[in-house]
This record gives sequence, C-alpha cells and structure tokens, in this order.
Amino acid sequence: RDLDYSNNIKEILDADDLKSSFNLIIGPRVGTISPWSSKTKDILKYLGENKKDQILVGFALETENELVNAKEKLKKKNLDAIVLNSLKDAGAGFGADTNKITIITRDNKIISFELKEKLKVAEDIFDFIEGTIK
Repeated sequence: RDLDYSNNIKEILDADDLKSSFNLIIGPRVGTISPWSSKTKDILKYLGENKKDQILVGFALETENELVNAKEKLKKKNLDAIVLNSLKDAGAGFGADTNKITIITRDNKIISFELKEKLKVAEDIFDFIEGTIK
C-alpha cells in the first residue's frame, strides 16, 4: 500500500490491511517535512540557563569558522567548555575510527588534541572534565 503523508497517521494505522501484520511506519512530525525533524527545545541551552552547581560541557561540529562558531555556542548556551569536532582533518569525524578535537573553556583557554582513536578522544574529554572538577 502506498502511504500518502497527507493522510492522518491515525487513519493509516487503523487501516484494515495494516492490522493483520507488523509494520513500522515512519512519518513526518506535524509541521515538518521529515520523520527525523524535531521541534524539541534546545536541551543544552535549557541546561545552561538552569544550571546550579554543575559543569556543563557541550559539543560542536562546525564546517566553517570553527573556533568563532564554537565560542559563540559556548557563550550562548552558558557552557563551561565546548568540545569542537573538526571535519577538516583527514581521518576525523564521522565514518572514521579516529577524531581530532579542540576543547575551549569559558575563560577562552584552547586545548588542541592530535588525531587519535575515538576511545582515546573520549578519555581526553573525561580527563579534562575530571581536572575541572578537582
């Protein structure tokens, strides 16, 4: 059966031909064009606005003006630090077993790391947070 996304999703789910078998139907959220679109609030910004005695670290993936955009997110979301992921370096980012990050702190300290396995990158982030707590 061809599904027309203009139909009401309840009508589609109640259709007799769907009741007899298991089906997964993924449709767009109301007011969006994609099933993966989200109208959720900016969770990180909310946490930054409501943090008490916490350390809040965010992540940024920037394709241009990396440092400038990451610093802007750091300030806008009231973060203590932001981990900048770069796609500009070969072997970094998605589809690779390695990554290269830069951590930027609220007081504008910039800590750059070499390209390394993602597990080691995670250890660097945890070490940074642990050092911040102490």
